[in-house]
Amino acid sequence: MNLIEQDREEEIRPCLGCGVCIDVQLQDGACARCSGNAVLGNGDNDYTIPPAQKSKKVIVVGGGVAGVEAARIAAVRGHQVSLYEKADKIGGQIFYAAAPPHKENMAPLIPYLEHQLEVKHVDVHLNEEITPEKILELKPDAVVCATGVLPSILPIPGFSRTINAKEVLDGKETGEQIVIIGGGSVGCETAEYLAEKGKKVTVIEMLDTMAEKMVNVARTILMGHLKGLGVTLLTSCKCLEITDSSVACQDKEGTVHTIPADTVVAAVGDKAGNALYRALEGKVPELYNIGDSAKPDSIAASVSQGYYCGLGL
Repeated sequence: MNLIEQDREEEIRPCLGCGVCIDVQLQDGACARCSGNAVLGNGDNDYTIPPAQKSKKVIVVGGGVAGVEAARIAAVRGHQVSLYEKADKIGGQIFYAAAPPHKENMAPLIPYLEHQLEVKHVDVHLNEEITPEKILELKPDAVVCATGVLPSILPIPGFSRTINAKEVLDGKETGEQIVIIGGGSVGCETAEYLAEKGKKVTVIEMLDTMAEKMVNVARTILMGHLKGLGVTLLTSCKCLEITDSSVACQDKEGTVHTIPADTVVAAVGDKAGNALYRALEGKVPELYNIGDSAKPDSIAASVSQGYYCGLGL
């Protein structure tokens, strides 16, 4: 209410409608949790952000949710904060989260993050992949690495023929018969994205459940959409080989199936992109590694790590 009365609506944190809050509460009996608000459900935090005893020169590397939240809180505390992002825009993985069908509810977080950096007077550098050498030249008191993820590579013959699911969500063209390797949330949402374009899609997943870690309400809706779109879902199935025209996979009974494919999409998860953190270890007074570059996880986890990192600087 205070922000509305002060004509500062752009600073109001948007609800993403992601369902994380009700999922952990109703399904798991846990305290409410929020993808955007790190404080919700943390009984030891009363929203107080104390000023720093000494203003520090802080460099944050990475403009995703973890990096922006760390920069925001550090700036509120009175630190001199500079944020470096190699892309031409703020948002990181949020762009991929908002790209699948019916996920436009995620998009409002991006202008919120951009506006927070502006009103908190963070010095933002876009299109700049800062190096360890440059960071050392700047002599910061603290460096926060929030450098995101790198795509995983599996030891499957022909895996180099695949394209990454995030490339597809970014607009990369595909053929008409598509096999997606990996049936997590990204794989299943990419399947919906492609099936809505009229593609024939098969998803191969090693586990016995598709999108196992997805919020239950969202998962139920997504599975209904995939069924209605005619997507073939193969669980408990291991990819054996990828060729120019097909994918060979083996089910839990040991039967090998060959699926025609003119495009194979990899949605096999990400690994932490922590090279900068490793390069700076022992070379700066304070060094932190947060968000997906520490461990690929959820938006909620990244926001929480960014908030508490900023609070501890």
